[in-house]
Amino acid sequence: MIDDARDFLDQVLTTMEAKNADYCGQAQPADPLANLRLSETIGLCDTKTAILSRLLDKVQRLVNLTTGHDPKVAESAEDTLQDLVGYTILLRTALLEESS
Repeated sequence: MIDDARDFLDQVLTTMEAKNADYCGQAQPADPLANLRLSETIGLCDTKTAILSRLLDKVQRLVNLTTGHDPKVAESAEDTLQDLVGYTILLRTALLEESS
């Protein structure tokens, strides 16, 4: 189980690095929360709330994927679980920033 978890987390981190480049640009150091901070910029909600909203979207997707809902997009439960971990890491980053 531990080896499988390590492999899973490695996949999460690899995906996060790629998505960070796509969402936040190639400038170094890239801000991993740049696209999520836009919710504050446009006056919608704070960054933490934006991340929580995305987490809830992923939870709903996971419920649908595991209860027989016929998905229209090719995203597996494994992909959704990886996204949940990724958004949890981003939320932790936002919370650490706030407390420093």
